[in-house]
Amino acid sequence: MRRLKENKGSITVMAVAGMIFVLIILGMIFIGMSNKSASQTKNINQIETEYDANMDKTYKDTVEKLNAV
Repeated sequence: MRRLKENKGSITVMAVAGMIFVLIILGMIFIGMSNKSASQTKNINQIETEYDANMDKTYKDTVEKLNAV
């Protein structure tokens, strides 16, 4: 009976440690996805900027080529 009373809180410690471990893993996944999303948004903005600069010229050249045919 004495042994049972000594180990009373060990399951609580294991449960709390497991929950903290899961929270750390979920936090790392969230941070990774957040960084991926931020870099993807940055790349999309860069691509849009580069295409906007040349898009009008490319469109006009294409229309001229089609009209010439």
